[in-house]
Amino acid sequence: MAKNIKKAKMLVGLLLLACLICFSIVNYQPFSTIAQEVRIANREVPLKLDVFVASETGALAVSTLIEGKKDAILVDGLYFLADGKQLADWVARSGKNLKAIWITHAHPDHYFAVTQVLERFPNTPVYSIPEVVEDIRRKNDGYVKEFKAMFGDRVTDKPIVPQVFTQDHLELEGQRIEIIKAPQGDTHHTTILHIPSIKSAIVADIVYSGVHGYFLETNVADRQKWIETINQLKALNLREVIPGHKIATLDNSPSSLDAMQQYIETFNRIVKEEPTAEAAYQAIEKAYPNHKLAGFILKLSTDAVYQNGNGWR
Repeated sequence: MAKNIKKAKMLVGLLLLACLICFSIVNYQPFSTIAQEVRIANREVPLKLDVFVASETGALAVSTLIEGKKDAILVDGLYFLADGKQLADWVARSGKNLKAIWITHAHPDHYFAVTQVLERFPNTPVYSIPEVVEDIRRKNDGYVKEFKAMFGDRVTDKPIVPQVFTQDHLELEGQRIEIIKAPQGDTHHTTILHIPSIKSAIVADIVYSGVHGYFLETNVADRQKWIETINQLKALNLREVIPGHKIATLDNSPSSLDAMQQYIETFNRIVKEEPTAEAAYQAIEKAYPNHKLAGFILKLSTDAVYQNGNGWR
């Protein structure tokens, strides 16, 4: 009797072992497959860029949201308070946590309306490189006096001064955003944000896409450096280029780099050939009939280079 019980137990044990072996075979996964699934689950979500274009009154200036899975960084903050409020609403609709705001350069159409974003997202740090911070600190009082006289309550009377940022890159969800000090754009101190992981760059006012360029601060030598900056950007083999000003319906193709270089070269040739600012204005407007803001930016630019004289034409 005892022998029979012992045999029965052995048979049950063997049966259970056989079942376990069969189950293991059916559900077998090699270690390499499991490891691959872990890597996929933990893989970084590619960053993406979304753009907000200001009104034509706001010079069609561009703000860019660099978005990760949960967090975001805003680049530039427009000019008029009304545009800034719309920008803040747009950022809020993204549903992302706003980690920081970056200011590319010290022109008020790129940072005056940051005040509206900060009302919506208080305590968000605002950063830029030391040179841009110093430019903003030095120019703010003059900007406020000039633009309040022109636009009244449509612009802030307390523009921000960013915090100084001295590192060579930002990070968003573990991905690197390189800070490049441009040799020259439409002003002397401009930053480019390069995102190697998606082969994209936010190039600020180095590129105007479908909008006349601003040349009030650049003489002939500066404009040549500007072209050199564009050539450096071409060498990055970018897939996406976010300009500082654009027509909203235009794409963000890297072809805008070639277009901007051609525009600068055309501007240089015309102001060298034409005897008056008005003649130059008419010739450039004829060469670029579909470009926006001729009566504003182009008029200011042609007047400036003729008034400044030698070295500007």
